[in-house]
Amino acid sequence: MTSTLGAMRWLVLSVVLVACGGESAAPDPSPPVAPAPPPPPVVAARAISSRASFDLVALPEGAALAWGATPDDGGGVRAIALDPIGGVRGHEVVVSDVAFVGGGDDPGSVEELVVAAAGLRVAVAWVARTGPIVHAHATIASAGVDAFAPVRDLGATVAGAYDRSTRGRLAAWGRDDGSTAIVVRAPPGPCQASAGECARFALAAIGDGEGSGGRDTIVNEVREPCDPLVVGGLARGSAFFYGACHVTEQGAPTTTLYAIDRGGGGALASAPDVVEGCAPIGIAPGASGAIAIARCEDGVAAQEVGPRGDLLGTARAAEPRVVCASGRPTIELGAMRVQLVEAVSRIEGLLPASVAPEGSRAVWTGDAILVAAPSGREVALRRYQCDVDSITRTDVR
Repeated sequence: MTSTLGAMRWLVLSVVLVACGGESAAPDPSPPVAPAPPPPPVVAARAISSRASFDLVALPEGAALAWGATPDDGGGVRAIALDPIGGVRGHEVVVSDVAFVGGGDDPGSVEELVVAAAGLRVAVAWVARTGPIVHAHATIASAGVDAFAPVRDLGATVAGAYDRSTRGRLAAWGRDDGSTAIVVRAPPGPCQASAGECARFALAAIGDGEGSGGRDTIVNEVREPCDPLVVGGLARGSAFFYGACHVTEQGAPTTTLYAIDRGGGGALASAPDVVEGCAPIGIAPGASGAIAIARCEDGVAAQEVGPRGDLLGTARAAEPRVVCASGRPTIELGAMRVQLVEAVSRIEGLLPASVAPEGSRAVWTGDAILVAAPSGREVALRRYQCDVDSITRTDVR
């Protein structure tokens, strides 16, 4: 009995010691969790002379951004090369120290700007104003964004609609001979096919390739133009495409998508009317041709046109979305699918507005979707990359 009582006393004492802390040591605190490293930076925002005075183009080693600088930043036109995830590669360069070349004491200001890539060469075209005079200008670099040629005056164009800073007067694309083709809206003039006055646009070329001597003598005309008139342009393989918008007799905006194929089957030009009744958004690369994209009352409409003018995939009352598989994004627009594999430009019209807001320019570099988006009088770069089955923004935490 005595031994049993003694054991009970030790048991009670042990319980009390444990309850009061006794000789047991508190566990060591867990080491603090290190904060996640910041995401890789993208190029800093740049002040722009107008909401349409910038553009973004994919390059074999990343991308290039060009913009019309504000007077506070020295004016003229600037450019910078980017790596595949939007970081700075090299340094900012002066494409032209004045916006309006030959404008005397007035350096002018850039109202609209487009960029194209011909292999490793970057070409820049822009609309500049000095007083009431509005002209298009262009130049091309010898490699990347380095050593731009003297700026060429491509002649008179028209003032931009609304605030003089809307797009619709220029489109550009690189050609396989190393030159760049440019569509320029010309001043209106007498119609050739009927009585009255027509809106007009012509092709120009810069670089060392065929027809690089200025505007073509053949001028396209539109009796009842939309604003914007020039919808966009791009090259796919042996073909190139550009779009223009006109208003039908019923008052419906309609995009004419010009397709010019110089392939092995013999040169062929076609110009089907597509996405009737919808306001044009732009021209984007398709699986084998070009896609005209427009905004309708019930959603987005799209029509792909092949190099020989054949009508391919179509979508109506659709909203774009981006899905991922094996780290590669695919854009879905209704039943249409555009897989992003090799670096490609002009994809902004295919992206959701949450990714590429109105007025944006977007490219796929092979590593990321880069979006240059205007905000006030600045253009800022965003980066999106695949995360499991969807894209996520990766330039911010």
